[in-house]
Amino acid sequence: MNSPLVEALALTQEMLEAAKMGNWPHFGRLLQRRAQLLKPGLYTHADAPRLLPKLDAAQKELGAIIASAHDEVRRNWLDSQRAHAAASAYLDAAQG
Repeated sequence: MNSPLVEALALTQEMLEAAKMGNWPHFGRLLQRRAQLLKPGLYTHADAPRLLPKLDAAQKELGAIIASAHDEVRRNWLDSQRAHAAASAYLDAAQG
């Protein structure tokens, strides 16, 4: 059986793939599984010096993907709000 740190790294890499594909439901399930592994004692495990830099790099990449997805959702929401306002103005003018 792999150490919890090896499993956490594998889950993080799988989370990266899910995030890149925009599969947020799967990402959420993986995040929950990973949270169960990331405990304070994990960082003193024998393989920590070798694996923690890899976990950190994957987590940084994941953070960038999540930030990008958040920005895209925000842009889409703002575009939707502008389109709704324009349609409302058009309907008001057409009825008036």
